[in-house]
Amino acid sequence: MNYWPVWEDAKSYRTFLMPRLAVLQVAKLSAMKCLPLTRLRSELSSSCVTCSAHPVLRFRCWPSSLSNCQCETFIILSILIIPRQRGYALFKGRVNHVKLLGQLFDRCQLVLVQLVSFLSGSGESRTSTSQQISYHGLLPSLSRLSALHIEPQIALHAARPLIAKAAAECRSSSTVDSTVEPCITSDSKETWRQWEPSSTTLRTSLPASDWNAMTSDLYLAFWSLSLYDIKLPKQEYDAQIALIRVKLSAAQRELLEPDKRKKETTRCVNIVNALVTELEVQKRHCKQVVGDLEAQRDRLLGAIVEDHRRSVSEALLQNCIMPRVTTTPEDALFCATFFQRLHALETPNFSSLQYYDRVVKDIFPVIYCATDQEARCLGIFLRATFEPLKRWRFDRRAYDSEAASKPGFSVAIGSTARCSYDQYCTVFLKWYDKITKIAIHCLSYYQDHGRACLLVLIKLVGVYPVRKRISVQLMDLLDIIRIQEDMKDIQAMAQRYHTLLQKCEFTLSEESSSNKRQASIKATRKPAELHAVR
Repeated sequence: MNYWPVWEDAKSYRTFLMPRLAVLQVAKLSAMKCLPLTRLRSELSSSCVTCSAHPVLRFRCWPSSLSNCQCETFIILSILIIPRQRGYALFKGRVNHVKLLGQLFDRCQLVLVQLVSFLSGSGESRTSTSQQISYHGLLPSLSRLSALHIEPQIALHAARPLIAKAAAECRSSSTVDSTVEPCITSDSKETWRQWEPSSTTLRTSLPASDWNAMTSDLYLAFWSLSLYDIKLPKQEYDAQIALIRVKLSAAQRELLEPDKRKKETTRCVNIVNALVTELEVQKRHCKQVVGDLEAQRDRLLGAIVEDHRRSVSEALLQNCIMPRVTTTPEDALFCATFFQRLHALETPNFSSLQYYDRVVKDIFPVIYCATDQEARCLGIFLRATFEPLKRWRFDRRAYDSEAASKPGFSVAIGSTARCSYDQYCTVFLKWYDKITKIAIHCLSYYQDHGRACLLVLIKLVGVYPVRKRISVQLMDLLDIIRIQEDMKDIQAMAQRYHTLLQKCEFTLSEESSSNKRQASIKATRKPAELHAVR
C-alpha cells in the first residue's frame, strides 16, 4: 500500500506552518480563542500568499485524499510513534548539536499537535469513495495509552477532543447550537460514556497517581478544557468586524460597476453576520463552561485536608502546568487563564500567592533547558501571568478589588487576614529580583542559555522589567552580545530585545521610590505575617 501521498501533504503543511508558529503574533494567538471563521481570517489577513494557494484552505480537501489511502490505523499509530521519536531523539539520537536537537524535538511536537488536530476534525468531511474517519474509533482509551507508556500530557492532549465532545453531549439536553459543527460524529450518547468527565471509567484511568494535594475534578477540568472554553475574545471579534465594515464602506465608495459593488457588499455583509453569530455562540458557550466551573468550585480543591494544603501549588505545577504549558502557544495562554479563573472564582484551598510564588521559582528557571518553541510558550504563559501582577503593583484600587478581596490572597490558607498592599509590593519586588537574577545569569552565559532566555524576555517586554536600573543592567549585557560575531542568531535577538527595551524605557519606574517603599515596609512588617505570605 502506498502511503506517500499522506506524508507528502503533511510535509507541505508542516513546511508552511513551522515558520509561522515560530513567530506567532499576539493577534494570531488571540484569534485562536475564536471560532474557525475568525481564526481563518486572522491567518489570511497576516499572510502574503493568495487564498487559492493557502494551506489552510487546501486543508479542507485533505480528508478525502487521506481517506482514499485507507490507512486509518497507520495514521493513529503515528500518535503512538511520535512521542517515542521525541524520547529517542533526546536520549539515543545521534544529533550532537543542541540547537539542531531542539529543532528536531520541536518538529516532532508540532507534527504530533497537527496530527491530533487533523484527526479530531476529520469527522467533519465525508467522501463518496470511502467512509468517514472516526477519531473515536481509532484512539485507544487512556488506560491503554498509559499501558503503552505514552506520556500523560500526550495522552490527554489526544483525548481532549473526545472528552470535550462527551461533556458537550452531557450539556446537549439543555442547549445545542446548530451553527457549531461537532468535531466528531457519534451514533448515540452511549458512545461517549467512557469519555465523560464524570464517568468512573475515565477517572480510574487518569495518569496522576497522588491525589493528596489535588482532586480528580480539578485535574479533569484542567485537561478537558481549552482556551476557547474559558476566554471570550470580544476585542478580536470587534476588530475583525470593524475591519470588514471598513472594507464595505470602501467598496460602496470606490467600486463604480453596480454588479461588482453589489457582490462585494453582499460578501462583506455575510461575513459580518457570520462573525456576529460566532461571537454570540462563543459567548453562550463560555458562560456555560464558566458556570459549570463555578458550580463545582467547592469540589475542585475543597476535599484537600489541612496537612496537604501547602502542597497544592506544587501538585498543580507538577501535574497540570508543566506538562501542558510548553505544548502549544494556545495551551500556554490557557494555563495562565485557567488559574486566573480559579482565583476569580474564589476556589477554596487555592492560594494565589503561593501559586504565583511557585511560578516564579519553578517555571521561569525552565529556560535553562527549554527548546526554542518551548521558550516561546513559556514567554506567552509568563506574560499572561505577570500582567495582572504588574497591574496590581502600580494600581492600588485594582489590587483592592481584584486581589485583596479574594481568599487567594490570604496570608494563610483559610485565614481571613489578607495580604496588605505594602506586603504585596515587597513580595512583588522579590519575585522580579528572582527573575532578574536568572536572566542576568543566562545572558552572561549566552552561548549556552542566551537563546531561550532572549526568546522569553522578548515576550515579557511591557511587564518585565519594571525598574530602570534593571533595564540598564540588561542592556549592558545585551551590548556584549550585540558585538560578538560567533552567534549571529543570538546577536540578532539581542539587538531586537535591546531596541524593545529602549522603546519602553519611559514607562519604567524610578529606583529611588521603590527603595524608599521597601525600606518603610521592612521597618513596619510583622515577621509572622511575611512568613505566612511566603
